[in-house]
Order: sequence, then structure tokens, then C-alpha cells
Amino acid sequence: LHLAAHDKVRAVLGEAQRMRAAKPPMRWQVKPLAMLKSVAPKMDEGSRVTLRKDKNVADRDEVERRQLKRQIARERRGAKRELRRDADFLARERQREDDDKKAERKAAVRKNMAWLQEQQATVNLQVKKGGSLLKGGGSGFKKRPKIK
Repeated sequence: LHLAAHDKVRAVLGEAQRMRAAKPPMRWQVKPLAMLKSVAPKMDEGSRVTLRKDKNVADRDEVERRQLKRQIARERRGAKRELRRDADFLARERQREDDDKKAERKAAVRKNMAWLQEQQATVNLQVKKGGSLLKGGGSGFKKRPKIK
């Protein structure tokens, strides 16, 4: 039994060696580099390449009418843009003038308030000193005579 198994293993190993010898070893496949397709268009000397919006219109008058219509639309957009810019400029100028007027008015009010406060301080000082012309409240040094 042992010799029969040994013969079978030897037969299998011999068959494997024959198969290995008949088959080439594995290796990476080397493919030739393929050329990339060119995406640049082939140009003729006489051809004119332009992007036209009217390429499917056969009538010359219709093409011209559409072009004029587009030109009018461009000019209208440009005019609107200029009007917007002018309006923004005028609004900024008006705002600046209003700010200047407010600043002048504020300065005048401050000047008047300073004058009024100075006058009130003078009156208060005279009352406090007990001037004969001014009678009134305040905390003067002079004591009033008691009424009996």
C-alpha cells in the first residue's frame, strides 16, 4: 500500500513537471502605446471659422435684421448701465451735501449751546456773589436777615 501511494505521488509530480515545461512562465503583458486622437480641427486656408448666431438663416435681410436687433439690445444695456452709474453718483453727491449741511447745523447748535451755558454760568456766579442787581436762588455767602 505504501509503495503504491509512493508511485502515484511520483507520477503526479512527473506530470506537473511536464506541464510546467510545456507552459511559458507568466509575465506582465506589454501593450504597444496607442496614439492619442488629435482634437485640433483640420483647417483649410480658405475657410473662415466664426461662431455665428445666424448660421442656420439663409435670408440675408433676416440675418442683418437680427444683427441690428442684437446691437440695439447691447446699446440699451449699456445705456441702462450708464444711467445706473449716474444715478449712484448723484445719490452719493446728494448724501455728501446733506451730511455737510447736517455737520454745519450741528456746529451752529453747539456754538449756541456753548454761549447759552456761558451766560447761565455768569448769571449763577453773580447770584452766588450776591450782586444787588440780581436776586434769586443759589448758595451765596451772605446770610439773609431773619424776619421777626
